[in-house]
Amino acid sequence: MNMAKRKVLIAYRSRHRYVYQISREIEKILNQEGLETQLLNVRNTRTKKWPSMDEFDGILVGTWVHVGMDARRKRKNPLYQTKGFPKKTKRFLRMNEIELKTKEKILGLFVSDPFLLGYLEDPIRTDERLELIMNQTLPVKANIYKTFGPVIDLSFSSELNHDDKKFLRRLVKKISKVTGLEFDYKGLNDFRDSDEIRNFTIRFAKLVKGEVIEKENASKYCLLCGSKIENLEAKFCKSCGGKIED
Repeated sequence: MNMAKRKVLIAYRSRHRYVYQISREIEKILNQEGLETQLLNVRNTRTKKWPSMDEFDGILVGTWVHVGMDARRKRKNPLYQTKGFPKKTKRFLRMNEIELKTKEKILGLFVSDPFLLGYLEDPIRTDERLELIMNQTLPVKANIYKTFGPVIDLSFSSELNHDDKKFLRRLVKKISKVTGLEFDYKGLNDFRDSDEIRNFTIRFAKLVKGEVIEKENASKYCLLCGSKIENLEAKFCKSCGGKIED
């Protein structure tokens, strides 16, 4: 008798189609890992047609994000970091909060956004910022999460509007000076890393299948002020005195 395959829902919110492309790539990898998958466009699918979470062993959420300049970097070079999540992403998680909080469900989250330029200068800090905002603003905590490189399409056929492209050109010129990266100011600049996407997906697949993985996201941050907690056993934040949640 064959055991039923474990099933994963990939719920994505794509603004410029690139999160959708990553979702399709992740879907292929999960299938190769022996998992059954289903894609859900949370923006274009009516809420009442969203599938029940009871059908799935794992839920992977892909999204773009709202960005803002890191407060601690305003006087230096611009470092645009995650500031919040779109309403549809938060609504999906909020409506399925009870089911997603069960120990049997594995929740993953990934982000890619053309304006998330902090990734190009400091990808580790960008993941740390994602963790902080995720814990502050979302109703559930992800078991695994990752920021993928942005796709900055400045070409004539770009889905970005004129004002967004103009703004991005100014930003990438500043980032270029800081990082030494070269950009095509009239073309496609794709900073997604296929190996990074694959490694993240395989780690997620192992969690869904009940396998043990080494924890990468081991850092801890104060939800009140955002300061990094150096002493992982501390109960209160050294910077602001706030209580540290486990």
